[in-house]
Parts: sequence; C-alpha cells; structure tokens
Amino acid sequence: ALAAMAGEDGQPDIPEEAHPDYDVAWSTNLSTKAFGEKVAETLFRKGYCVIQMALEDEEEEEEDMRKDALHSAKARDDWTLPKPEFECAFLGYGSKSKVVWLDNVWKSVDTSDPLYHYTKCVGTLSMVLLPSVRAALGFKPGSHLSGTMLRMPFGRSAEDLELQQEELIEDEVRKGWVEKHLDFVQRRRLCMMYMIDNSGGTVELYPRPDLNEPPVALSVTAGKLIVFRHDLMTYSYMARGHDDLILQSWFMEQPQELSLGTMEGDLGSFEAIFGGPPQPPPRQVHITAGMGRLAGHGYRLERQFCMFLAGTDCFREIPFARWDMSLYYASESSQFATAGKSVQKHAGLLEDQELIYFDNAFFGISKDTASCMVPSNRLLLEVGYELLNMAGFNKKTLVNADLYTVIADIGNDWSPFQGFENHAGWLGSGATGSSIPTASRLCFTLGIRGPVNQVDTACSASLVGANMVHSSLITKAANQGLGPKAGFMAGHINILTPWPFIGLSGAGMIGRSGRTRTFDVSANGYAKGEGSAGLFLKIGTEIEDAQNRLGCYMCSYINQDGRSASLTAPNGPSQQACIAASMREAELEARMINLAECHGTGTALGDPIEVGALRNAMEPRD
Repeated sequence: ALAAMAGEDGQPDIPEEAHPDYDVAWSTNLSTKAFGEKVAETLFRKGYCVIQMALEDEEEEEEDMRKDALHSAKARDDWTLPKPEFECAFLGYGSKSKVVWLDNVWKSVDTSDPLYHYTKCVGTLSMVLLPSVRAALGFKPGSHLSGTMLRMPFGRSAEDLELQQEELIEDEVRKGWVEKHLDFVQRRRLCMMYMIDNSGGTVELYPRPDLNEPPVALSVTAGKLIVFRHDLMTYSYMARGHDDLILQSWFMEQPQELSLGTMEGDLGSFEAIFGGPPQPPPRQVHITAGMGRLAGHGYRLERQFCMFLAGTDCFREIPFARWDMSLYYASESSQFATAGKSVQKHAGLLEDQELIYFDNAFFGISKDTASCMVPSNRLLLEVGYELLNMAGFNKKTLVNADLYTVIADIGNDWSPFQGFENHAGWLGSGATGSSIPTASRLCFTLGIRGPVNQVDTACSASLVGANMVHSSLITKAANQGLGPKAGFMAGHINILTPWPFIGLSGAGMIGRSGRTRTFDVSANGYAKGEGSAGLFLKIGTEIEDAQNRLGCYMCSYINQDGRSASLTAPNGPSQQACIAASMREAELEARMINLAECHGTGTALGDPIEVGALRNAMEPRD
C-alpha cells in the first residue's frame, strides 16, 4: 500500500519493477517524482495506466484490510444512484452498480473506518501525480479530486429499482444541476478506479472515434488501480461478483479563471466580436423567446432542437380514441385515394391529456365556456402565456401591454363536436366554439392592447404571421415610438376528425407512408401533425437586447405567384424572386448564407421546384 521510505532526495521511494499485468507498481525503489513521471508518460502513450497497489509480500495483511473495508461498505445505508441523465457519465455504459458519494477524499471517511486507508491511498496518489500530469498531458489539474465515490454491484435483484432516481425536474434544472454536470463532463481529465476488493471482471475503454484506436479490455483484480484519460475515452465496468468494492475519483482541469460579466459598447462592436452579417441598429428585430408544444413532448425550443437533432420520429398510428381510422384508411398504391378514403393513417399527435387538460381558473374562464372552446384554442392560451412569461411578462404586467399580436389559425376541426356534451351551453356560447375569435380571445383574456391580426394562408400561415410582426416593428412609426416595439406570433392546430385526411388524399397531397420524405425519391406527399408554437420579437438598439436574444430576425418578404399551373401548384420563378428580395432587403450575399430551411412538402412536384428556386437565388456563390 502507500507506505514508503525516504530516498536520497527526501521523497518516499517506490520500486521500478511491476507485475507483467501492471504498468507500474507502488513500492520501494522509484522516487515519487519518477513514479509520477512514469504514470504520466504511460497515460500519454497509451491513454491508460495500470498500477499495482499491493505487492505479493503484503497480500496477507492486505486481504484482512480488504475484508474489513468491504464489511464497512456493506454496512452503509447511504447507497444511491446518480440521476438517470447523469449515470453514464459517472458509471460508464451498462452499469449495474450503486454508489456512495464522498464529498472529500480526505474527510468523508472517519479515520477509524477501514475504508480510510483506501481513501488516503487515493488522496496521496493524486498528490504524487499532480506535478507530472500538467507537463505530460497538457492540462492544469485542480487541487482537489472530484466526483469521489464508492461503488459496488447491486446486491439484490430489485435493488436497482429501489435506488433508482427520478428524472430531473424543472426546479433542479433551475438550480443549475445540468450546468454543473456539463461542467464535470467538460473538465474531467483522468479517472482513477481503485479495485479495493474484487472477484474478477472487466473494464473496457472506448477511445473517441476520431482517434482511430481499438477498444481496450482490462481484467480487474483486487489491489489494482486503473487510471485512464476520460477526456479521450469512455468506459464500461462489468463485475463478476456482488461483493466487489471500488473507490473511484476524477482529476479535473481547473475552471477558466475569466468569465464574461458585462459588455460595453454598441451593437456594431457586439457584431464585430461575435460575427454575423451586419445589420443597421435601428432595424434590429430580436427574437427573445420561443415556446412550443409539439408531438413527442417537444416542449420549449431546447427540447424541440434536441428532437430535431436526433431525428426523432414522433408520428404514430391514429389511435381509436381519436376515431376509428380502419373505417377510412385504404392501403392503395396510387397517389390519389378512392373517394371517401385516406391513404394515410399516421399523424404527429399530442397526448390526449395535452388537449383535454386546461387550467380554466388561471385564465378566468368558466368551466362551461372552456368545454365549448376548440381544444387547440385552449392550448394556444397556455403556450401564448408561457411564451410571454419567458419574454419577461406576468399576468399583472400583461394588462394594457402594447404588443402587436398575430395568430395563425387555419381551421379548428372541431365543428362536429360542438355542443356534444353541453348542447344548451353551446347554443349560448356564440363564437366560443369557432376559430373566429382566436386572436381576440387571447388578447382579451390576458388584457393585451395593440394591433391584432389573425392569419389563414394554409401551410404558410405562421410564416406570414411572423412577417407581419417583423414588418410592423421595422416601420418608421415603431422606430419613432408611435407603435408597439414588441410583438409575438403564435400558431396552433389540432387533429380531431378524418375529413381533412380524406380530402387531402383525394387531392394527392399527403403521403402513404405517414411521413414527409422530403428530397427523397420515395416522396409522395406530406404528413399531418398538431401542436402550438410561437416567437416573441422586439426592436431595440441596446447591447443587452442583442446579448440576450436567441437570434436576429433580419428580413422577411412575401409575394404571390399570380396565375400559375394551378391554384395549389408552386411557381419556381416567384419563389426565386421572394428569396432574392429578402436577401436584398437584408443586404445579404449568397456566400453569407450557410443554412436554408425549406417548405419541403415531400412531393415530386414541390421539392424540385423549391430546390431549383433556392439554387438559382444562391448563384453566384463565391
């Protein structure tokens, strides 16, 4: 163990020889400086180092110490598991272990506890390695180990369920748990695993794909300590027995000593630092908040971005709770369905509870009135308030707030159900059960003043609504303080009946696969979904406006293609003219644009025309 004699330099000495299964042994010939350099050199060369902590002549004494430490660990009642979202980062892939967190490797265990010997070993070893890893591995380690823990395999078949932690909740996210975990993942450099007692098993190391190195399998036995580069590889640990005990900890790189406090200057200097095409300050329209509820529990922009990034398929067969699709679905190979039938039986649907549950008391709406409202109208009220709350408003400050409001509403799919449960209430509800007052109801309920519009241009309704808010904010009146300096756009739709599926199938607009296969040779139409989402926009010239924004809404443009091939057929030259006009307004050149989001109807007619228009608008591209 980590007992050593003083050498000529006054440092403890450790021998050079090690067992063939080890890279280096902690014993009595090699000075601590040379030992640290040997370990650091091995880590630099291989990415891991195996250290023999107990020699053969110490084995009998060490065996008794291991048994005592194991008994002490099993007697503890503070075994737990990390949060599910954090488990892999600490315990590796496929872990079947429980843990005890030790806040401080030196102080978390009482000196009379048999475990203290091992925590002291790891603490001393870290001090020996500290001077060497900085020079050899190119990072500046912190002065303390982090994430120190004991770990053992589960002792009972159901113990993993008993110790399992709940997923993160909003309050924990607000307290910074995610940021702290990300900080751990980003700053961890070396992981130490001390096999205190072990009946065999394997630690597998998986180098990063860009390193082009094969995985490494290391056998584990009692008295072995493995150090590996956790910044370059991940790992898994598989134990053979239930009484294995490991002490594990991490070397962390020191946190950056500089942090961004405040910024001074103007928008021009801000853009010069962070890049992006220049935009005259008086016309800066900032996107300061976004909110949505989409299929697959896609709440908020962060989750929606993760959902899109992962390519999550949120479509499912339409359940019987909506309607019996088997009565209307026809599995046909032609683009156009038989009259009265649908070629599609999937949709991107919210959970039924998301449409049913509604806090009518929060919005001051009676239960009878709420029961007559279109479900997506109720959803829009919730999403709209959440959006405005994220933009800095509350119920009190929204009253008489001067905002430009635009709501995209292309139909409610609710008419067959009006008065179904409350016929008398529905007859007296006026327009409550229709889409006519959607935008006005939102403003009335929250007390918002200012211009309000409701848009129905089919698929483009939300984009047109965003254009209307943007155009209003950059007008001379808004810049001179004669109109609202902020506004929001939100859209909503629900799917409650089969009739739109039947009509669109007859027109050959929706795909048989139930997915929108944009830019795919198998594309044969788009897929329908439901939900609600919105953006909050504001105009401002203060640097804080740019610093806190999600993005800058630089320009927008709308046109009409006039008389083309048919009412619904796309027109390439008109699309190209629209793209070119928006770029001209923003003073953008093709070389400045890195990403284009397309309508992408997934049809053999629409996709090529849209791509062709975009390609022509992007030429020449230097």
